[in-house]
Amino acid sequence: MPPCGYLCGGCSLQHLDPKAQIRWKQEMLARILADTGGVRPERWLPPLAAWPWGYRRKARLGVRYVAKKGRTLVGFRERGTSYVAELRRCDILHPAVGGADRGYHRAPGRPLDPAPQLELAMGEGPCVLVLRVLEPPSARDVARLTDFGTAHGLHFYVHEGGAETIRHLPG
Repeated sequence: MPPCGYLCGGCSLQHLDPKAQIRWKQEMLARILADTGGVRPERWLPPLAAWPWGYRRKARLGVRYVAKKGRTLVGFRERGTSYVAELRRCDILHPAVGGADRGYHRAPGRPLDPAPQLELAMGEGPCVLVLRVLEPPSARDVARLTDFGTAHGLHFYVHEGGAETIRHLPG
């Protein structure tokens, strides 16, 4: 069981000690190189490793409004299902989006509907959140997302189709 207590599909190795995770990843890389490319390095450099928490800067999260719960769930999908795990925090995501209870699940009303997923990406600047939507957001949705983004230092974009449809909110 991961230390956070959630059984989502975001972390498949969190039950392992951080050093064991690195060893597993090295072994997997060696196997892929050998099986796919026939490559067997003569020597391996030591792995690059940092703090084992808050390192993930890119993720694809599910977004689902659940009428029975009266709220929107934002999180990784549960392992082996299409259900969205209700996450209050995520220890492997960068703290700007995963470290504290940001209140995603308490957002009033329905989210952009339908908005099946949210992609996040971070560099050294602010976090960018791209909502993949099937219909253009309403003016009310744009205002809510803009307010939420301003309050939490997040930049929202919507993606309605191909790459040419990605646009920054509010504009």
